[in-house]
Amino acid sequence: MGGANSGELSAFLTSAWDISASDIVVALISLILETGKLARANISLDTGLVADIDEAAARRGVTRSAFLATAARDRIRAGA
Repeated sequence: MGGANSGELSAFLTSAWDISASDIVVALISLILETGKLARANISLDTGLVADIDEAAARRGVTRSAFLATAARDRIRAGA
């Protein structure tokens, strides 16, 4: 059913399983596909922000890169 709109999904579910359309809940979930391959990214940040990132990463026992990757994933999943 990839790419189906909610009307098509509703019609599919009601015909396949005799489910009322009012019983259907459709949720959109952000999907981040990890390739396992790393890419180097050269970004510019304020030095104060870098210091805050480094402190937060150190408190968590992770590298700056791991901290930024996790923060980016969290924002993407949150729909930000």
